[in-house]
Amino acid sequence: MLIMCGLKAGQEDRLPQWITNAAMTNLSKDGKRTAVRAALLADPKYDEHPIPITPQLLKMILDKEFTGDDDNTTAGGAMKGLSIYLMESMTAEEIEEATEYAQALEESRSATVAEIRKRTTRKAQAPADFSGLLDSQKTYANLLLALFGRKCPFLQELVRDMIMPLQKFIPHAKALMRRTTLSAIMWATFKQGCSFVLGDMPENGKNRTP
Repeated sequence: MLIMCGLKAGQEDRLPQWITNAAMTNLSKDGKRTAVRAALLADPKYDEHPIPITPQLLKMILDKEFTGDDDNTTAGGAMKGLSIYLMESMTAEEIEEATEYAQALEESRSATVAEIRKRTTRKAQAPADFSGLLDSQKTYANLLLALFGRKCPFLQELVRDMIMPLQKFIPHAKALMRRTTLSAIMWATFKQGCSFVLGDMPENGKNRTP
């Protein structure tokens, strides 16, 4: 976690508070969820791009399942772990419905495997337009900031090499960008995230080695 936060050995006291809270043995599961939720809501870099706080996202964070299940080649696998595809646009009603279902599932002992799969299986989707791509990038940046702080090397790389250049595109160029190109940029960000959680990342402020 130190490396992901851009910190070094001996700087454990600078880790984000949610990490400390999640490690507390005397704190309930609900208490840990509350701590993570508070972190996800606090001080975003991009105010107009709130993180969709779904049960799937909270579980992934609390269990520190950032690598997913090592399937980083399929649309289904891309929806697991610390993935940009989890930053899909969702209404408050959709998030509430997902939360209610997750709670009901925890309390139920009769749900079938087929029902669980039907309600929880999601596949990664490409952004429909340039605006959707940039929105996803900014929401993902907010997630990285909330979890790992401002020194997170991947956050710095994402803002410098993806978001800032995309923001400079003129309207005509945005309109001409094909969906295949949007998909390729989204997938490249996802793969960078996969490298990040495996420890392959640049030192703060430096580019990746070609």
